[in-house]
Amino acid sequence: MLRREYKYLVPNKYLDDIRNEMLPFVETDRFASACENNQYTVRSIYYDSPNLDFYHEKIEGLKIRKKLRIRGYNKFMDDCVVFLEIKRKRENFIDKHRSKIYYKNLDDIFYTGDLDSYIIQSDADSIKNAQRFFFHVNKKLLKPISLVVYEREAYFSRFDTNIRITFDKNLRYYSLPLFADLYEDNILKPAIKNHFVFEMKFYQGFPEHFSKIINKFQLIRLAVSKYSICIDADKELRPTSNKKFLALGNPVWKDKISRKEAI
Repeated sequence: MLRREYKYLVPNKYLDDIRNEMLPFVETDRFASACENNQYTVRSIYYDSPNLDFYHEKIEGLKIRKKLRIRGYNKFMDDCVVFLEIKRKRENFIDKHRSKIYYKNLDDIFYTGDLDSYIIQSDADSIKNAQRFFFHVNKKLLKPISLVVYEREAYFSRFDTNIRITFDKNLRYYSLPLFADLYEDNILKPAIKNHFVFEMKFYQGFPEHFSKIINKFQLIRLAVSKYSICIDADKELRPTSNKKFLALGNPVWKDKISRKEAI
């Protein structure tokens, strides 16, 4: 079953009030509750074509579109696991295909294409999902365009665990990243000031008490894309004229070889 996502761009001044209104109806997500301040860090390297086709599909409002990204969480640790992920949007419905891989093996899998050796097969579809990911990377010559990072508070409904509520805060970015940049915080730049992204994720609707909270704060549903916000924040990105895009190869460790050896 495909999931719906409703997104709202909300001023930070409403964060505490909205959270307090939500708390009687939600439980903290177990991944968030295991972290400091009940939030975890989401880190994604987004891929796009040299002309930023995925970005333009979003800006032009195409009803059917996709994003490719490598997603990790929190801080660097030995044997970090990351995900090769395709997120598809069909109208208001969302579908995801994911495969797990150890962070230290990212450059090897991109250069060798050896999925069987590097994909962590936790389910029967893992290899197939990785094949989809690399099919699109190779077909459209996709390159890593933006590292997008934010802190996420996550909750689910006390009465229906299929309903998920998230507050994504402190959105920041770094353009044209390498794999070695995924867990680097000192390179990040703010993407948007004084706002957070509030999301409602569900399959078959959500209860009236959530609707009342949204109406109380006069929240307006928007087609919010964190990737697009980060692209817009970097004034130096020019999808048709910036030769840096066309020159990019697969991201490797380059001058951060010592980092790779440490892993």
